[in-house]
Amino acid sequence: MYDVIVIGSGSAGMTTAGSLNEAGWKTAIIDERPFGGTCALRGCDPKKVLIHASEVLEQAQRLKGIGLEGSLSIHWEDLMNFKRTFVQEVPETIEQSLKDSGIDTLHGRARFIDHETIELDGRQIKSKKFVLATGASPAELPVEGAGYMLSSDDFLELDHLPSSIVFIGGGYISFEFAHLAKRAGADVHILQRGGRALKGFDTELVEKLIDYSESIGVHVHLHTEAAEIIPEGQGYKVHAEKEGTAEMFYGDIIVHGSGRTPNVKALELENAGAAYDEKHGITVNEYLQNTTNENIYAAGDCADTSGSPLTPLAGFEAGYVSTNLLENNSTPVHYGPIASAAFTVPGLTAVGMTGEKASTNGLSIVTEDVSSWFTYKHKNEKTAFVKLIIDKERDTVVGAHALNSDAASFINYMTLVIQHEIPASSLSQTMFAYPTNASDLQYFV
Repeated sequence: MYDVIVIGSGSAGMTTAGSLNEAGWKTAIIDERPFGGTCALRGCDPKKVLIHASEVLEQAQRLKGIGLEGSLSIHWEDLMNFKRTFVQEVPETIEQSLKDSGIDTLHGRARFIDHETIELDGRQIKSKKFVLATGASPAELPVEGAGYMLSSDDFLELDHLPSSIVFIGGGYISFEFAHLAKRAGADVHILQRGGRALKGFDTELVEKLIDYSESIGVHVHLHTEAAEIIPEGQGYKVHAEKEGTAEMFYGDIIVHGSGRTPNVKALELENAGAAYDEKHGITVNEYLQNTTNENIYAAGDCADTSGSPLTPLAGFEAGYVSTNLLENNSTPVHYGPIASAAFTVPGLTAVGMTGEKASTNGLSIVTEDVSSWFTYKHKNEKTAFVKLIIDKERDTVVGAHALNSDAASFINYMTLVIQHEIPASSLSQTMFAYPTNASDLQYFV
């Protein structure tokens, strides 16, 4: 019998397995896919390799005719081969590292038989404790012919970029890949069922990003619900409805970009008496312990918590799981500000309170079009915005949002400011290197 079995080898799973093994627990880790998880193999890291090419292309195009000449283009096959150099050795490297540390690595789809037993490919394995870190997968959509859609995993493995793509859903996956595909030469459409794309980001900045997306040829269709996907020729027709009117879109491929749901159903948690919800995940308390089976803990995208489904948060929650297993639930989880980013070009980022909530609470909202500021003007960047939410009575920044080429680094500065409640007024007294986007901070407060 193991002391703990960890199911899932992404950020949450590996963090927990490593900590408990180091503490002397007999540990096993299981994954039905290659070791490494979504972020390292099928998400954040490989995606960023591809998107960086579109960032460089955009920067060069902005300076064409004012210092740069000639033309650049994305060569998809070469870029995809470069991307694969970042992922092809990851599973073997991770698994060998786990083995070297004394952790048993197992492969297959695990399901619970009872409170202390799982079945793995016909083999029954017992453990005193279980940590579930199984992540999430594309949500099932009520679209006839949904099986024709490619997932984000599939998109990241395309050997050749098709000439036309339809993305179903207006989340960050659709927008990031649409920006990349358009700059690589594809005709791109995004179909968003409701009137609000990129939920979780500032509404005003999302609208500005949509305007910019349209300006570069990314067609964004709000209030447009896909109803049926039908093969036609070498591609597909998407029948949709937009505000009562029938619409039709054609794509060589159709890509699912409409959210993800926790990977919990296949675990058969009911056999272990463990509470869960197929839509929201494994039900946990403040210690990330299952509410009906005290021997099961969960972290990351498969856990029903108030945290966002982001890789850093999965590792963060895993730290609490490890502590609470080792110290008998000594530390309830506490979430600070959580930064999020859509790696479109320009990037869209957010942390803390939204502008909508600030308006109802009487807080100060500072919105700046910073395209004329030196930081962005010297790059000939026409779309650049920053928004801060400031509690003037407490002299603190409580929210920050950005849409510009430096949005990711800007939001990290602001996360630090919000997390540690650095007085807003003190930013003007801080001597940052100039000219940098950090040196702009003093002018927002």
